[in-house]
Amino acid sequence: MPIQSKHTPLDRPADAHSSTGSGADTHADSDSSKADSLGAKLVREGQLFASAPARAFEAAKAHIKNDQGTLAIDATIGVAAGLVIGALAKNPGLLGKAATGAVRTGLEKSGKVFAAVAVADWSYRLGAPAVTTWNDASAAEVAKEKLAHNIGAGVVDYGIGFAGGALGAGVGHKITKPWVNRSPEFHLKPSEVIGQKPYRVDNPDHYVTQKEATVKDDVVALYEKSFPKSELQPTAEVRELVASGRMAVHTTRDLDGSLRSFSFISMHDENALKFANLDYIATEQNLRSSGIGSLHAERLSKIVSQENPKFTALTLEMEHPKELGIAAEELAVRIRRAKFYDRLDAPFTNIKYNIIDFEDPAYRGMAHWRAWVYKPEEFHAVQAARNFMLAEGGYGLKPNSAAVREFDRANNYWADSIGVLGSAARVSTIPGQSLVK
Repeated sequence: MPIQSKHTPLDRPADAHSSTGSGADTHADSDSSKADSLGAKLVREGQLFASAPARAFEAAKAHIKNDQGTLAIDATIGVAAGLVIGALAKNPGLLGKAATGAVRTGLEKSGKVFAAVAVADWSYRLGAPAVTTWNDASAAEVAKEKLAHNIGAGVVDYGIGFAGGALGAGVGHKITKPWVNRSPEFHLKPSEVIGQKPYRVDNPDHYVTQKEATVKDDVVALYEKSFPKSELQPTAEVRELVASGRMAVHTTRDLDGSLRSFSFISMHDENALKFANLDYIATEQNLRSSGIGSLHAERLSKIVSQENPKFTALTLEMEHPKELGIAAEELAVRIRRAKFYDRLDAPFTNIKYNIIDFEDPAYRGMAHWRAWVYKPEEFHAVQAARNFMLAEGGYGLKPNSAAVREFDRANNYWADSIGVLGSAARVSTIPGQSLVK
């Protein structure tokens, strides 16, 4: 018979038993680690979100059935908020003149604020169950139910908010009197104020002023030598705009065809307020102050008016003579140029306007916004200048750009740009009472 061990399995020393048990625990931990590897976690996350659509639909139906009182309250809040936002978006002066600035700023920033709230809300709705599933395999089923509820209830809550907001914004927008944008008053005939008339050439019949179909080489030569390189629009671009009809070139020539003066104008007929803008005008240097430039400008204004009967004005921008910090020589040039346009009855419209430098977005050059006004009862100087800033043929800026916002504030201008859908979107991002916690 084999010799039996002195110790049987039942009476092994405690430390020997602990050692055997410890080995079994280590083996179990190893299996658990493998079961909760990165791959396993990713599989659980995939299963979590794959289960969401069907379960969220059921959760949405349950939310509608079981929480009708809460949803009614949310809808009422949405309508009320939409009513206020829709009304203020149309007229930010409803709460009084003193509050107008704060209301405008609030409306301008509300989109970003509410978008941030919505992102935070949905990040939590989706993220909390995902974190739970990632950290605890045993809670995967509970997390699926939580995610389904968060999505289903969220879709219902946001839908109710958007619908209520749209309804309220529509009503508020409809019943509110609009904000009235007003232009400053200005004298249509500044030549009468200063008591001066344009310089006259002795023989105006010796010059022909007309619109030309293409930008000829002599025009390009005068254009490029008359303006600093930084102010020049690329010649190829100008030629394309003239060919497309978005820009027009006019010249004043001798009877033998020699170029004496030219201008480029851009056409702004995209909106109800239609006008042209004088982008560039120049006269041969040896003929300046001879009356040729005045002759060209006067004839140009008449041609534009006759060829475009719906246009309200021919506008232009020039550097402001009262800009601080300019040298004496530059001041003299600006004063002389201002009197040139005053004598031609292209008055300063008294709006606050800055020239913008494409190469330096921070630059703001104090400027005169002037106009030969064809239809005083229809022309709106602030609207025309703003349209020019936004137009592709002007500065091509966005309505929410810094320069346009500065212009709006400086001229007390308000554009009802939020609209009903925008108001509803802002309202719908306000978390309701069913926000998951």
